[in-house]
Amino acid sequence: MTRELANTYKAIYAGYPVVYRFRIPYTYRYFGSFAQQCEETSEEILLPEEIIAGRAALYPEGTKKGYIEYKELIPYTAGHLLRYQCSIFHAVSFIFRGKAWLLTAPSGTGKTTQYMNWVQLHPNEIIVISGDMPVLAMDHGRSIQVCPSPWNGKEKMGNAVSAELGGIIILNQDKSNSIRFADKKESILTLFSQFMAIPESKEEIRILSDMIQRIVAEVPIWVFSNTGTVESTMVLRQTIEDYLALEVNE
Repeated sequence: MTRELANTYKAIYAGYPVVYRFRIPYTYRYFGSFAQQCEETSEEILLPEEIIAGRAALYPEGTKKGYIEYKELIPYTAGHLLRYQCSIFHAVSFIFRGKAWLLTAPSGTGKTTQYMNWVQLHPNEIIVISGDMPVLAMDHGRSIQVCPSPWNGKEKMGNAVSAELGGIIILNQDKSNSIRFADKKESILTLFSQFMAIPESKEEIRILSDMIQRIVAEVPIWVFSNTGTVESTMVLRQTIEDYLALEVNE
């Protein structure tokens, strides 16, 4: 096997293949069980050489090059997956009552805090899919699926499980707790900002737009202004429970 092929790996996201040729020989380790060595080279993703050196200054001093490559491959992977009507989304995702729920917000806004509150209050009722960046997949004629990825955040929270998307919660920090349905405009703007793909063509823009329109049409999206306390999490749980009860009765 040539040196180039020795660094070639295939990963499967939501059932769809992505082939990488890593520039750093040990990068595959950060992908865990997702990356399997292969000899395929068609449509492989090869990170531009200047990216690793150019982005190094954005990481803490001493960060390994393999970790930088692993992180910088996120938008390339997300863009590649668009052809399959799926992509990577920035959110903590977990299963509750048989459906997947996404806690989304910019970094540092309390996504992990809210999830850990759920763990504290309801440890036997939930299971995490991804602590940072799940894959959302939209197979034709089927429900929107939330699937795992190797990008699980600093806490490395993740499991090899998938579930139908139940809803999305947009988090805001506040001094009191309140929750409401997001209007269409703020839903669309938030989803565009939290998908990790950077469309490079009109076709990719169309695909991503169609995906977002489908999410807005099919699942509830709430804006949750919250204190980050366990009391706030109880408010969110009750909101989800009430929504599921209405869904059953319709």
